[in-house]
Amino acid sequence: MKKQIKFFLLTPVLFFLTSNVSRAAFIDIWKGTSNGGCNTSATGCSLCDGVKVAVNIINIMTELAVILTVGMTVYGAIMLMISGGSEERVRKGRGIITSAVIGLVIVLVGWLIINTVLHLLTGNINFPWADIQCYNIT
Repeated sequence: MKKQIKFFLLTPVLFFLTSNVSRAAFIDIWKGTSNGGCNTSATGCSLCDGVKVAVNIINIMTELAVILTVGMTVYGAIMLMISGGSEERVRKGRGIITSAVIGLVIVLVGWLIINTVLHLLTGNINFPWADIQCYNIT
């Protein structure tokens, strides 16, 4: 029974991570850099491009944390449903859900702190938070 539940939960995640369409749209760390990919340009990358890549990586990791939180919450809920009144299984299911929510809160607070520091370092205090604009100073 446990193998069937794990298979049921992991199959959509594995399909999403291995499909070419989702990979191309989901994991693009060069988004927003000079010419859409300063790693292939003749002039190379600037410091602001490096900050944009860091922000993109942080945002991708935050999105993965949200996906994992949803998956672990569903897993904990299934554990609660199939507990059959067993105190140990109920405690384990609740613990999984609690840990997932606490982990998500930690990730979101970390995201807020890191984005605040990056905005202050680049001198860009405008919103939205996940978007850092690079200005050419001549």
